[in-house]
Amino acid sequence: MKIKLKDLIKENILGDLPSSKLIKMKWNPIKETNPDGTISPNEDKEMNDLLDDIESQLEDLTYEWEMEVKRIGGDFRSPGYKQQVLKRVESIISAWENK
Repeated sequence: MKIKLKDLIKENILGDLPSSKLIKMKWNPIKETNPDGTISPNEDKEMNDLLDDIESQLEDLTYEWEMEVKRIGGDFRSPGYKQQVLKRVESIISAWENK
């Protein structure tokens, strides 16, 4: 008895093909997954907490910076000092992005 090639590649002989499994999966390209395809159950909450913490810290820092540049430069020179602070922060962020 000869087995035909097209009979061998039928899904009922080989089981589900990878392409059919991909269609059934709820694939989300935004989230990275663990090797087993799962994500940590609290990963989204932890990331949101981190972002909230960063925002809070930055609000505090920028307020302190504003007060300091006004103390140092007064109304006349503080805008220029503020620009220097912004350039330094941008430089730090740029270096962090390129790590």
